[in-house]
Amino acid sequence: MTHNDLHESVTENSTEEMASAAPAKAAEEHRHSHHSEHSHHSEHSHHHSHHHSNGSRKHSSKKEKRKRARFQKTWRRVKSFIKKNRVQLFFFSLFLITLIILLIILIQKPSQTTLPDSSPDHSLPDEGEVRLTLSYPTKDVPLITDAAQTYLDSDLRDNVGDVLAPFRKDNVRLDVGLPVSLSFDLDGVPEGQLIDSIKVEVDEDPAFSAPRVFYLGGEKRSLDVYYLKTGTQYYYRVTMVFSDGNSVSGSASFCTENSPRILSIDGLYNVRDIGGWKTSSGKVIRQGLLFRGSEVDGAVEENYSVTDNGLFNALTVLGIRTDLDLRSEEDHRDHVDALGANVTHKYSGVNSYENVFKPEEAEAMRAVFSDLAKPENYPIYLHCTYGADRTGTVCFLLEALLGVEKDDLIRDYELTALAHPATEAENLVFFLETLNAFPGNNLKEKTENYLRSIGVTDAEISSLREIYLG
Repeated sequence: MTHNDLHESVTENSTEEMASAAPAKAAEEHRHSHHSEHSHHSEHSHHHSHHHSNGSRKHSSKKEKRKRARFQKTWRRVKSFIKKNRVQLFFFSLFLITLIILLIILIQKPSQTTLPDSSPDHSLPDEGEVRLTLSYPTKDVPLITDAAQTYLDSDLRDNVGDVLAPFRKDNVRLDVGLPVSLSFDLDGVPEGQLIDSIKVEVDEDPAFSAPRVFYLGGEKRSLDVYYLKTGTQYYYRVTMVFSDGNSVSGSASFCTENSPRILSIDGLYNVRDIGGWKTSSGKVIRQGLLFRGSEVDGAVEENYSVTDNGLFNALTVLGIRTDLDLRSEEDHRDHVDALGANVTHKYSGVNSYENVFKPEEAEAMRAVFSDLAKPENYPIYLHCTYGADRTGTVCFLLEALLGVEKDDLIRDYELTALAHPATEAENLVFFLETLNAFPGNNLKEKTENYLRSIGVTDAEISSLREIYLG
């Protein structure tokens, strides 16, 4: 029983015993008893509250001191750790910041596996879900065979014949270029709606100012595109027109891998663009100007005859304007202009390797470089019979003049081994010895002085560099 309960009990008993007393006296005593109870209760409560408050403050003060002591102890340990490991913490902070930045970039970067926006140009009637989806490569697309890439990755001291031997089987040609395969899908076409035409445009310009255009029929949803430049970004656009005149279109882009540009022209062999090679000045030889390869008319090798399909691509895709023929008169005795009347055919019979340095060969070689120095002759198809020895010698000198380094000159020469296994750098030994005898600090200067010695002018040399290097 509490102190208050005990007090109330005593008061209640006293009141019952005095119930027979006079009412006034009872009332008086009752008021006095009630006042006394109230006063005593208030005093006790105040005393108890004051005592409890003092105890709480003392207890709280001790807890705060203990908390501050623990905090200070922890902070001293943290400072000590930071001091001892400040270098590691600095680099860890850099790593963490870099990681956060990369994550932000990745989150904000648009997906490369789907076309983000290939919405219809025009909405079809009663159909809002029509969608043209273009799939496209997310990595640079290779345009050369595994055999060619294996050779390019090999040690230059290795024999090119040995490097390519594992690939020579089942009469598979190694001197071919690869296409880029494009594909697309169309979803949500209203039932009964027919596709009237499918147009695919491919261009280096995102505005499609001068695209190559392909038309597909039926249900075809893919296309192989040949003759693309290497190390180049392309854009392509697909437009489908429906039978009621409405259309849907989408576009995407891709990049081709940086490599020599090997081409497949039906009926011809050993065809490639001399562009794409890097020079000592850091510039890159322009592609689409000079194509080298085998003869086109079958005058020496019956199989080396351009077909109608090959001729179409040579004229319309590559845009050949000049046939620069390095064969002798005996080689082209029938004088057949296989590339047609709209292509200028120039004969300049030359020799190969170290024989080009003989005095009697000077005029023929000068004529070749004079023709190469004329911008109006381009694009040019340069060839002998096999596109190997005479063609290889002229291209070696031209690329050396432009500043291509010796190792790359040999690489380009030996790529002919894809078509002709006997080709190897050993054929260049005496040629290089003779060329090195000309004055100059490098092959570029030595070649320039050789060309001057046979009558190629400074203006023609400047023109060649302007044409190929800009």
